[in-house]
Amino acid sequence: MTLRSVSALAATLTLGGCSNTPPPVDGGDLVSHDTGLTPRDVGPDMGSPDSGPRTCAEGYAGCTVATAMDLTGRTDTIVISVLGGTTTDPIYHYDTPCIRVRAHATISITNTTLHPLASASCSSPDSPITRTPTASTFVFDLPNDYGYFCRNHGLDNGTRMAGMIIVE
Repeated sequence: MTLRSVSALAATLTLGGCSNTPPPVDGGDLVSHDTGLTPRDVGPDMGSPDSGPRTCAEGYAGCTVATAMDLTGRTDTIVISVLGGTTTDPIYHYDTPCIRVRAHATISITNTTLHPLASASCSSPDSPITRTPTASTFVFDLPNDYGYFCRNHGLDNGTRMAGMIIVE
């Protein structure tokens, strides 16, 4: 093998995952992983310096600041329940997939044994879901956008069984 073919092989291996075409899902249907949305930036009055810019694009899991359920006044544990899987409601989903909460809010997501959570790749590394994905109760200390999805029924692009927690 020549140096040129090794370089070409290295470039192929390096760029192999950089396709604009998403992988087939559910028997070959293509699902767009590019929402075309841009992240919201943190304003001077939002968040701590440690929280950095907002990470998930507005619109992840159909969530915007305007459409999110405002739970910023709650001081008790907020529960997000799993619904669906019945003959009258066959599609699994979260009952409140899009919420706004205050910093240090405690959120409990039910039924994580059958619906294991994953932190969306757009979420910051400080996401409590990233740190403890097998837990079902999380404390969100830093203002940011935290996308999440069910590993069995959701997709990282915010479709299907997915949601977003906006921490202010």
